[in-house]
Parts: sequence; C-alpha cells; structure tokens
Amino acid sequence: MTILAELQHLRAEVRSVGKLTEEVTVLRQEVATLRQELSKLKQLKSAVTDVRKDIVKTEDRENFPPLNAAERGCAGTQLTDLASASVVSAREVIPTDSVMQSGERNQVGARQFSAHAQDLRRTGLVHTVARSHRRKPVIGASHQNNHLKSVQTLKTGDVYISRLHPETKEAEIVDCINEVKDDLKVHNVACNRLQSRYEELYCSMHAAVQVDASDFSKAINLFMSAEAWPVGVFVRRYFKPKDGQHN
Repeated sequence: MTILAELQHLRAEVRSVGKLTEEVTVLRQEVATLRQELSKLKQLKSAVTDVRKDIVKTEDRENFPPLNAAERGCAGTQLTDLASASVVSAREVIPTDSVMQSGERNQVGARQFSAHAQDLRRTGLVHTVARSHRRKPVIGASHQNNHLKSVQTLKTGDVYISRLHPETKEAEIVDCINEVKDDLKVHNVACNRLQSRYEELYCSMHAAVQVDASDFSKAINLFMSAEAWPVGVFVRRYFKPKDGQHN
C-alpha cells in the first residue's frame, strides 16, 4: 500500500510539472511579444527625436531680412502660390510606397514643414486672430433719470430647512426670515412642511423667498450663512424635484 501511495504521489507531481512547463512556454511567448513591441516603441522614439532635431535646426525669425513695401503689397499672392507649391512639393518628395516606415514619413513631413515655415517667415506675414470682446449686459441704477420706468422683476430663492423641532410651525419660519433679512427687500415668503422620515424626531420645511432679481445673489448669500439661523438647524438650497415630490 505504501508503494502504491508513493506512485500516485509521483504521478501527481509529474502532472503538476507538466502544467508548469506549459505555463512557462506561454510566459516565454508573451515575453517575446513584449520585446517586439518594445523594439517598435524604441524605433518610434528615435524617429520622433530626429523630427525634433530637424525642427530645432530651423532658423530664427529675427535672422531673416525685413520685407519691403513692394513685397508686402504682393504678400497675399505669394501666400497663395506658396500654398499651392507646398501641396505639389509634398506630393513629389514624400514617397507613397506602402512599405515605407512611419518614422521615415514623419521625418520627411517635418523637413517639408520646416522648409515651408522658413518661406512663410521670409514673407514677413504674421497671422493674427481678431478676438471679439463681447460686453456684458448692464442693469440701470440711476435714480436721477426718471424718464423711463422699468418692469419689476422678481426671483424666488428656495431654501431647505431641517433638523427643526417636530412642533415647529410654518409661521415661525416666516418670522425667522423676516428677522434676519435686515435691509433686504423681501416681497413674499411661502413656507410649507415637508414629509420627514422620522416625524416624531424632527421636521423639515421648504421656504420660498421672493426678492428683486437684482438682490437675488445677496439673498442667497444671506440665507446660506450660518449666522442667519439658530444653532443646530440644517439649511441648504432647495431644488424642486422633477417628479413633483419633495426632496
């Protein structure tokens, strides 16, 4: 029995060795593939480095002679002819052989681009993009000019107030807002109770404060400040849900 058990154990070890051999073969194949990819990346890096060297060798704009008045007059015609010559020259110089390497194509394209860039610099042309400065709209603030009358524009700031005592009334929220508004002109305050998860522990309110459109930012900053509310009260902006239910 002991010999039989040892034979079974040896067979199991042989099988495990065979599996390990297969895994090693697969790993070797993956390593060979990675080496090929690494070699391609090195070739691409070398091609990019050559292109950068060609661009760096481009002469500086200040070394070119200035353009006289006669040449400036025909600058537009020269630019058109130069663009056409660029297309023809590129077709003549860049090979179209399908077996051409990507690195060689980049080098040839960079040389052509460098040559045409030098020609453009010799013409003295500088491409400028005109930026349109759009002025922001203004809102009249003069109290002396009374010849016109504007329409009163109102905006509503919605505030969510929570962690209130369960017996808190809507009128108390309205009184609190009127007390902290200071010099802010509030046209109307509408408050309604929201359904809370634990109504026996706390309650939540939604307050809609209507103010002038010009004072809307001031109202939001005022009612979103911690100093405007009692200690422990949770306040944030209220956004009406799309399904019609309170959030």
